[in-house]
Amino acid sequence: MATERSLSAWVTGRAVRVDVALLAALAAVAVLPFGRLFVDERFVWQIVGVVVVAFAVARITESRPVPVAAGAHLAAMVAYLVFVVFRVGVPTPTALRGVWNGTTGSWADLLTTVLPAVPTARLVALPVVVAWLAAVGGAEMAQRRPWVSAPLPFAIAAFTLSLLFTGQRPAHGWGVAAAFVALALCVVLVRANAQRAPVGASSAEGWGQDTHRRSLPGGQLRLGLPVVAVIAGLGSVVAAVSPFDSAADRTDLHTGY
Repeated sequence: MATERSLSAWVTGRAVRVDVALLAALAAVAVLPFGRLFVDERFVWQIVGVVVVAFAVARITESRPVPVAAGAHLAAMVAYLVFVVFRVGVPTPTALRGVWNGTTGSWADLLTTVLPAVPTARLVALPVVVAWLAAVGGAEMAQRRPWVSAPLPFAIAAFTLSLLFTGQRPAHGWGVAAAFVALALCVVLVRANAQRAPVGASSAEGWGQDTHRRSLPGGQLRLGLPVVAVIAGLGSVVAAVSPFDSAADRTDLHTGY
């Protein structure tokens, strides 16, 4: 029981940090299907970097007004594109113009390049921006709105876009989809339980108990995590055996180019 209370206190005391961290991971997983377009997975490190930056800025600006937080996020993203993705040494006007053109034209380059492609800056820019938008949108919604599932649509939209770009490319199994579902359900689980036991409460009333106040052996979080794993696993199995598991049945934006 002491372990249950310590787990409850840890989540309720740090709920925003936990769910925002999960949302950052969810944003990164959402764009992993873009990897099917490239000859290697080097772009993954740039995705990880941009969601970490989004997480850090979100935590720093949590108590700031929305315009201030938006400006900080935008400045961080511009700096990341300039110095990490495009690796500009001296940000001259010509170099910055090249970064702008490369970023805004990334979607067209991805649709018209020969696949699989080398992950150049112009090709990687779109996945990086999509991951950043998903991470920032989810983090800010999580920190500024109490609704349990409100932060999820950003990552869902990013995942949908990445699948539209890669629908008919060879799949790498169902691990990415299972991880996406599991992380999304974990976000809901953490946020729902954090609201049930508010920060600063002297006792975590209702935690680890059913409607008749009978103790649940592992607490609601410990009960919920196996449920999350089972749902993600079953969903992956159902998707793998479905009749729509062939490349010909998937939508791919490349077919129009």
